[in-house]
Amino acid sequence: MIELEYTYDRAYVIALNRVLARRYNRFTVPAYWFFLVLVAVGVVFVTVMNLRNGTEFDSGYFVLVGILAWWVAVPWLVRMRIVANFKKSPAAGGTVKWAIDESALWNGVGNSEGRLSWQDLYRVEDVRAGFLIYTQPRYAVLLPAESFVTEADRETLRGYARAAGKLK
Repeated sequence: MIELEYTYDRAYVIALNRVLARRYNRFTVPAYWFFLVLVAVGVVFVTVMNLRNGTEFDSGYFVLVGILAWWVAVPWLVRMRIVANFKKSPAAGGTVKWAIDESALWNGVGNSEGRLSWQDLYRVEDVRAGFLIYTQPRYAVLLPAESFVTEADRETLRGYARAAGKLK
């Protein structure tokens, strides 16, 4: 049996976000749409002003500036949204405990406890930051690499996941 313990803090949430950011993020799509609409409105505004004033300002510059703002601001907006959700969480700042064996994973935060059977999991991914335990196709829990006492514990978890056919 493997026993893990870590703190559910802001650093954990940001680390999880970094691991999942390249895969998908439910906050990214609204932010992209916001900037896409902003650029489109800006292009229309610049075009209307050009027609009204008879000037030759190219709306392509507005598109370029909009894309640069999009590239810089979207990750920041996503991170701010994730941190805001973290602050609302009742588990924020609490200690998370996991017990893992060949039949199931048990976790506890504060007064609540849960059990996940290996068969109920969607998949397990071994990443540099630790293990991503997917309970649904787009929802993962990170078991940080620092929470494992030894490398043998990591190998044991890999073995359990491999035996259940969930390791990717």
